[in-house]
Amino acid sequence: MVKDEVTQRLRAERLRSLATIYQNLAAGTVLLGGVLPGLRYAGSGDQSALLGTNLVLTLFVASLFVGISHSLLAKAVRLEA
Repeated sequence: MVKDEVTQRLRAERLRSLATIYQNLAAGTVLLGGVLPGLRYAGSGDQSALLGTNLVLTLFVASLFVGISHSLLAKAVRLEA
């Protein structure tokens, strides 16, 4: 019985670690895909459509990473309960 509890705690810790990785991926995606190109094209009106499309795709990918992260955290909480 104790072995099962230890195994569940280890699984929960692994899931939390994976969730942290996905949160960092989401933050990096927003930084690289949204913020940096926005600074680059800030003054030019010709690139506004491209920048808007880039921002939408960036936020979509980041939201996927955040969703995966939340799912992993929810599984970790269920394992610990």
